Amino acid sequence: MPLSINALFFVGLGGAIGAITRYIISINFINNGQQFPWGTFIANIIGAFIIACLYVVIVEKSFFSSHLSDPLRQLLVVGFLGALTTFSSFSLESVLLFNNNHYQLAITYIISTLVCCLAITFVTIKMSRSIF
Repeated sequence: MPLSINALFFVGLGGAIGAITRYIISINFINNGQQFPWGTFIANIIGAFIIACLYVVIVEKSFFSSHLSDPLRQLLVVGFLGALTTFSSFSLESVLLFNNNHYQLAITYIISTLVCCLAITFVTIKMSRSIF
């Protein structure tokens, strides 16, 4: 797909909304002295759910005509979810837990994030296929 001003607009708009959403999630899940990074965990779970729904609706079921599906994908998947979910935060938080000798918590965080995100994506795709 060629780069266009429209694509940049939709990715930028989605990214701004995703970043604001991530910030809101982060401030509402401040650790309160806990070590577990709940904000990133919750954002990634929400992102896994949303991307699974969008995959079924946009790609598998083609609910939107082709001239709408690209802008929706740019806005929601690339922009919004790209800003909402962040592997870099997950990576840094995991390394910091290890560096601070919270080995069990680091392993719990890594495994729970991967298992929950994969499970929610799998289940949501199955559910969305039956709904749509």
